[in-house]
Amino acid sequence: MSNIKNQLFIYEDESIEGYMFRSACSNYVTLDKIKEHVSLYFKKGVGDLKSALLLLNEENEFFYSRNSIYYIYHCGLLRYHISQKQKYSKFCPACLLEKSYHRIHWMIAPIIACRKHNLLLINYCASCFQLTTFTDVTINKCSKCKRELSLCKSKCINVMNRDSSMLMFDNIRYESEVWKGLVLTDFYLVLKRLRWFLNYHSKGEIGFTDLTYDEGKDNKFWFIGDENCFRWNILQAYELADDWPNNILKIYCPSDLEVLAGYIMGFGKVNLFFREFIKQIQQ
Repeated sequence: MSNIKNQLFIYEDESIEGYMFRSACSNYVTLDKIKEHVSLYFKKGVGDLKSALLLLNEENEFFYSRNSIYYIYHCGLLRYHISQKQKYSKFCPACLLEKSYHRIHWMIAPIIACRKHNLLLINYCASCFQLTTFTDVTINKCSKCKRELSLCKSKCINVMNRDSSMLMFDNIRYESEVWKGLVLTDFYLVLKRLRWFLNYHSKGEIGFTDLTYDEGKDNKFWFIGDENCFRWNILQAYELADDWPNNILKIYCPSDLEVLAGYIMGFGKVNLFFREFIKQIQQ
């Protein structure tokens, strides 16, 4: 694509959607043109997100391996292309005020708070209440009223009530060697795999399901369709993970839990966690 002259670098926590849109704006072409260019190479069999980033800037190879996209994409949490369900996005006004680009974690379901600024993420313009898309967030401007999104007000997190901000994950992470070192997305994968296991092997004792906010079992979309259902599932999984591993052993015997080792979703710490998980259960 000869008119891609301005080759932008990708930020370490930038989303692929936001990066493509920034590239389109910088080169005065439409986002569809960028997507079309990348998709053509995918259809020819190039076949992964790294190749798409290299098409926009050859020097992105170094940044790709350090970017959050590398982990999230290879765990199957997000597709590289823009699906309808990934169109809308949360954001932190304070982050946008510092630098205007779209962060990848703003599209991950369980992250509803900015750890850096201690603010709840919002998904609408505070002036006209229009839902914000990743393009709005990238350019820091509401598409309806043109207000700068960085000027929106957001609520501070009440550290005494972390359940409401989903930061309860931290309470588990450091209580046991098994959880130690897991980042938020790692921990959510652990809970997700637990819920899948419970859903298929509980014999009706507990009704867990991901279907209302995760497109079936293919793990290719990451969005919330039912906020209440999502929170309920997380809280139930959290309860089972609390007092590790005693609560879950009240329902399942060690031999039943061995099937968890067969759920391969991610790499590194998540798989390491499940090896340690099985060890604890079998002791």
